Amino acid sequence: MSTLLERSPAAPNLPAETAKPTPATAHPLALLATSTSLYIALLAGMASLNGVVEGYGWLYSIWFPLLLIHGVGGFIRGSRFPSWTAPFASALVIFAALWFHPSLHNRSFGTDRLERFEQLVADATLEFATQVPEVAFTPAVDFVFFILALSLALLIEILASARRLASLVVIPLAFAPVLASLFKLSGAGTGYVAIILTAMICYFSFLPYLWPGNEVPTLPNRRRLGMMGVLALVTTGTLVAASAWVPGFRQGMLPEGSRPAGELFASNLDPLLNLGRDLRSNNSATAFTYFTSAERAPYLRTHVISNLQAERWEPDPDPVTRSFAGTTAIREAYRSFAARSEYVEIDWADPPRDTQLPLPADSYLIEGVVGQWQWQPLTSIAQFTRDSRTSTAQVRVSYSELELDADIARNFAQFPQLSPEVDPSLSELPDDADQELNQALREHLQLLPELTDSGTGDFDRAVAIQDYLRSGQFRYSEQTPLREGYDGANLDVITAFLDRKAGYCAHFASTMAVMARASGIPSRVVIGYAPGERIEQTRSQPIEAVDALPGTAEAEQLELTGYRVSGQQAHAWPELYLPGLGWTAFEPTPGRGVPPEYAPAADSEMDEPIALDPLPETPEELVPSAPAPSDVPDDAPQNLAERSGAPTSNGWWLLWLSVPLLMVTVTLPIIGRRTERQRRLARIASGGEGAAQAIWDELRVLGADFGLPHRPGQSETDYTTALSVVIADHAAELARLNECLMLSFYALRHPSADQGKQLCEDLQRIHAALRTRANLVQRIRAVLWPRRSSPGERVEREREAPTP
Repeated sequence: MSTLLERSPAAPNLPAETAKPTPATAHPLALLATSTSLYIALLAGMASLNGVVEGYGWLYSIWFPLLLIHGVGGFIRGSRFPSWTAPFASALVIFAALWFHPSLHNRSFGTDRLERFEQLVADATLEFATQVPEVAFTPAVDFVFFILALSLALLIEILASARRLASLVVIPLAFAPVLASLFKLSGAGTGYVAIILTAMICYFSFLPYLWPGNEVPTLPNRRRLGMMGVLALVTTGTLVAASAWVPGFRQGMLPEGSRPAGELFASNLDPLLNLGRDLRSNNSATAFTYFTSAERAPYLRTHVISNLQAERWEPDPDPVTRSFAGTTAIREAYRSFAARSEYVEIDWADPPRDTQLPLPADSYLIEGVVGQWQWQPLTSIAQFTRDSRTSTAQVRVSYSELELDADIARNFAQFPQLSPEVDPSLSELPDDADQELNQALREHLQLLPELTDSGTGDFDRAVAIQDYLRSGQFRYSEQTPLREGYDGANLDVITAFLDRKAGYCAHFASTMAVMARASGIPSRVVIGYAPGERIEQTRSQPIEAVDALPGTAEAEQLELTGYRVSGQQAHAWPELYLPGLGWTAFEPTPGRGVPPEYAPAADSEMDEPIALDPLPETPEELVPSAPAPSDVPDDAPQNLAERSGAPTSNGWWLLWLSVPLLMVTVTLPIIGRRTERQRRLARIASGGEGAAQAIWDELRVLGADFGLPHRPGQSETDYTTALSVVIADHAAELARLNECLMLSFYALRHPSADQGKQLCEDLQRIHAALRTRANLVQRIRAVLWPRRSSPGERVEREREAPTP
């Protein structure tokens, strides 16, 4: 201010009305700071979606387009072009980025760009609908995330280019973190949210310098920058403290198993991990119903995992996939010896949303599929195409069910020619560089005498492994793997499971498959559904309608029993390749499913065959209010918070820690305003050339605190006159202040120290008067959210001296 006051006055013959100040443009560094803040905040928000979608692959395709969009927008706002043209320039960048996106040039998605665009969006919609986080990263998912990022960037540019809407950029910036906090298992992430808030603090600190009006823009001083840093540190500290118990930071707010695109069933690409999330979500919505002629409801298969050497276990693509249309007989799947033919009708109330067709093992006749479908002969897995999935409401299946006991199954080893050799890779163990898994397998296999006796056949070895896993040494738990970090299935997960001895069907099935391979038996893991819940509804079908199934008794009608399948029946089990029998299913999971007739539960087991009960009970671990079963240790979770994976330790100390942090956050503006006011009063009391500017700043801030703000273009005399109308009893004090301002600003006659003390007293009286006339809300707001002056608010224009 002193520099401005020392300048030579304007020519005395030039009227003050004709001196039109030149509108100032935004400060270049303010443009750079705000554009960079928006870019960093949006990029951090998109990065927080890691966990909703697998990996960070989409960041590689969006970082450069986002940089161009916000860079072009900031450049336009700082140029002579109108700021409203910035979104149009950004839209051109978005159009070019979309036009040259690699997925729109991939002919496998269609013949032209529009068809490819529609196909990519449709594929991504299906993947989000049929998977739970982490959704597998595919070209379609990458393209949809690319569109999401560009759409958010365009909306941000539209808001940032309008002066009255610039503060609303927080809405699109919050979209991605909110999405992550809802569906991501670990929440949005404290680090990402801290980066976004720090970027927003920087953005709002420089926002006043984007539209300086007629005032010369200046950057924040060191004190203001220091306050910005303190606020960022306090904000980060508060986030770290709050994230320990507030949902959304370190834990998703929606129940685990919720999907970004609705309550559908998990499928493809990570079925074991999705299976666990389906079970923990306790989703009882009906997926489909089926009616079967079998006395024991069948297991229904949807995926097979054979490659147990990979880091991530996924269904292997079948190299000899066949395509069929409508009713088809699969001759090689038919068993005639030691098996009976059964029949099942699978119904969907709505078109099936899963591309996998759930089928019993050894299905040999499939009817009712409307359109094309695919068959994988090596794994006996069927899949809908996109058209047949939406057109099919019922599928009728004839299948062979093994009819043998343990003795017959054991005797099948005498006829190895009935089961041809399989791929040697089905007997390979996972790569174990540190030998931890191999050591754990040896320790457990040594406990089974059947496996140490060289004369024991493969069937008895398999039954011994099943009985061992179903024994009391292991327990069923859906939450322990999640809490202790070994959910899913791979080498490390099995090692941890053998150590903790607690898990759900995915762990039991994969562990039995690996133990079987360690014993020399080829194996694989099957994912699908355990027998459903029995319902009262039944059906009768004429024998002719099911082609007089071989092995059925002579009867006019075939009675079909109904079952309902939901996410609670999601299940995994192993299949072992036995001499003479081929691929044979086992049930190692205690308390789930039904052990087969040829390998019944041991006498020591207390399993209840849930499939045969009229109203089967949900496992107690899935019921929030159920007491823990007797075989669960005392440290097992006993309440809903523990079941959901939330911290169960006493967190009151964190609450008490947050209280002082909250107090610091609230008191910072109060302390800052009081310190600023004391500094101004000290400057006024000392007199001199800076006193008038301090009076003017304090007067305007007082008026703003109590609902009488200074309007743009209002002179010092006009503003003091307006205040004197409101507080007429203090018109004399306001007149003295106005006289001081006029003499100092225009005549360069600054107040002395004695006059400064009087002016401080006048300001204090005006402060008391304004506070007295204010209502309660204005008083509270003046204390908790006081107005503070900033460089952009100060009157620092050249003032003209009066003509002599």
